[in-house]
Amino acid sequence: MTPKYFRKAGAAAAALLICAALAGCAPEPGTEEYHGKNPIEAGEAKHPDPPEEAFEKNVELPESFPAAFPQPEGLSVDDTGEREPGTWFIVYRADSQAEADAAWESVIEQGGFTVSDSSETTEGGISATLSNQDFTVFAVTIPGAEEDSVLLTYDIAATAQ
Repeated sequence: MTPKYFRKAGAAAAALLICAALAGCAPEPGTEEYHGKNPIEAGEAKHPDPPEEAFEKNVELPESFPAAFPQPEGLSVDDTGEREPGTWFIVYRADSQAEADAAWESVIEQGGFTVSDSSETTEGGISATLSNQDFTVFAVTIPGAEEDSVLLTYDIAATAQ
């Protein structure tokens, strides 16, 4: 056997000993003990609650919202905002699936959008990418949000011109 072999074998043995020693320091799986305390009670595993304004919805279109983006008639705005300059989101609430389907088609037709990557979601809605000369839009319908209502969400990005 060569000295190189002994060095490799010694390094492997040392690594195993270190791993075994460190594993003995860890709490047993399934126990709630963490340095003698429950981690949640100790405050170490709990994240702070987000501020209330993080959950507030805005139903007024931002001043920068593009006037060229089609607004379907008869739907209420559930939430809207500007993510950063040149990108916005808007969520509409339809009272029925039929109303949501009509609004979906209306936005596509009025905006002159080309639909790509269209697929059915696991909830039974639709997701698609809509694009025209002004915008690229990721659109999704979410059925059953509340009883028979359907949410239509549009993430809008202005196309660089």
